[in-house]
Amino acid sequence: MEKKKIENLSARLIANRQTGRVSFSDVEHRLQTILNHKDVEWINDSKATNLESTCYSLDMLQKPIIWIVGTNERSRDFSLIEKLVRLKVCKIVCYGKYDTAVKYSLSSVVDGYAYKNELSDAIDIANKWSKKGYAVLFSPACASYGSFKDYKHRGDEFIRIVNELL
Repeated sequence: MEKKKIENLSARLIANRQTGRVSFSDVEHRLQTILNHKDVEWINDSKATNLESTCYSLDMLQKPIIWIVGTNERSRDFSLIEKLVRLKVCKIVCYGKYDTAVKYSLSSVVDGYAYKNELSDAIDIANKWSKKGYAVLFSPACASYGSFKDYKHRGDEFIRIVNELL
């Protein structure tokens, strides 16, 4: 009897997560599936401008993740999400001018880590690493200033580059 209750609860939790993801995917630049190419889901989550938002996004996905994360001069404590990254993320592609915090905090808990200055190069690496059934999640976990006008501009650039590449 207890096993059946747990199975029912698990099924409801999964259904609720999917419902939550569907409602977010209606918001531009927030868990927005922009393309399914060769059974790889490309997701624009440029609105995730902090670790908390990115944690939610990582937790929502139920498939292996290649995470494209951004950097800037602001300090973030990536050790806070190490356990979640270890469970959900296969590979990390970091882009921007400052990869040190991501590299030292998270590169050892995933199967692959790469750093690129430009978003286009990060997308190219993610494409090369992707496999059938994977999700490529563009969830920068940082503000967009410096390289982009705002998160919308950054998300639009992600969409443009992905569509040109694939």
